[in-house]
Amino acid sequence: MSVLYHRGMDKRLDEIDKFIEPEAEMDPIKDHLIGVMSDDLKRLFTLWRSVDANFHKLAEESEKLIPAILPRDQRVFEDLKARFRSAEVELNLLNDEETALKKMFWLSVRKEFPLAKDKSVIGVFRGFKIAWCEEEKLSGINLLIV
Repeated sequence: MSVLYHRGMDKRLDEIDKFIEPEAEMDPIKDHLIGVMSDDLKRLFTLWRSVDANFHKLAEESEKLIPAILPRDQRVFEDLKARFRSAEVELNLLNDEETALKKMFWLSVRKEFPLAKDKSVIGVFRGFKIAWCEEEKLSGINLLIV
């Protein structure tokens, strides 16, 4: 069995049957529509946002362990410390995965929408719209190229 991350990617993407839609609304003045995401991009966006949500959920749960790590019973202390270390390892992996998925998503957007290639700021919006954005006002989930 291969441990390469990308080998399981197609299966994970194929299993997505409900998309996570971007929440931001386009600003009709500052956001300029480029196109609408394909189902493949919607799946990649959904996977990226799911991993990000899992990261934040685990981070919140881990933060709750910190005050509890100071109990008087040494066995409880060791158990909580081990759980915290395990969560820390998982958080690092989720963070790396989220970063990789984000980069793959934005690279895929730029490949699917040639108009996005030379724009310094692009964003995703309700209706799975992709738009280039004027830099003075950023809304939605954006990629800023500097």
